Amino acid sequence: MVESKIGVIFTALPFANQQGREALDAVLAASAYEAPLSLFFLDDSVWQLVKAQDPLQAGAKDYLSTFKALALYDVEDIFVSQDALAARHLSSEDLSIEVRVLSSQGIRDQLAAQDCIYRF
Repeated sequence: MVESKIGVIFTALPFANQQGREALDAVLAASAYEAPLSLFFLDDSVWQLVKAQDPLQAGAKDYLSTFKALALYDVEDIFVSQDALAARHLSSEDLSIEVRVLSSQGIRDQLAAQDCIYRF
């Protein structure tokens, strides 16, 4: 059996719409099939990983804490755009989970290694 590598690109702010939650739901569902998953946080989506956020203040349900459980689902390839962090004056220390920070070229290389990509 050939395993297809699945890449999931997060692009949205955490509470602007349901895209972040839908992307996370898709990741958790795909993990049930044990497909190799890679997550990519680009642009404003890096805010989804920032520590100590209170979704209740935004009037939203807390799906952000589920990111901390991704390792339990064997989702360990989590990539964050270095440019997105820098543009928002953030660093990996500001994030709630362990990630690999990649340059634009590094992101492109990792995306090229995926068999299927979903963008949210």
